[in-house]
Amino acid sequence: MIDEQAKERLRTLTVETLLGLRAAYLATPGINALKHWDQMQDRARAAARTCGSPEEWVTKVARDLQLPAFNVGTAESAVALVHEVTEQSARNAWLDLVEDELGYLFALCRLESERRKEQRAEAYGTEPTKPKTERKPRSKKQGTLKGLLDHGN
Repeated sequence: MIDEQAKERLRTLTVETLLGLRAAYLATPGINALKHWDQMQDRARAAARTCGSPEEWVTKVARDLQLPAFNVGTAESAVALVHEVTEQSARNAWLDLVEDELGYLFALCRLESERRKEQRAEAYGTEPTKPKTERKPRSKKQGTLKGLLDHGN
């Protein structure tokens, strides 16, 4: 059993590894960027259920996402994760953590991704793009064929 501080360290390293895998995935030609979080979460869950170590898990997630070779940042985070799990003799505890807390880990990934995007925007003096959270109400006419025809005139 590992203590809460050790779990938090493993969560952080897992999130860093996932963010590195995400960056590599988003750089892959032909992927569906709109569904990447769902696809990554599905691959990570399947890997956690079938692998026996973080080395196998990272390799399986990368293979299932059809990623090319890791960049330096992803390689460093993956090696740090494996090292930490090995140092703590926590393979089973880490695999349980990933499987039990996968939704939470991806929530952390999304928050960290947004934080980094805002930091980049500040560094370059631009406004970060925000996802749409509200739709404008449509008029009754707007949703009909007559409304579309009337709007064109």
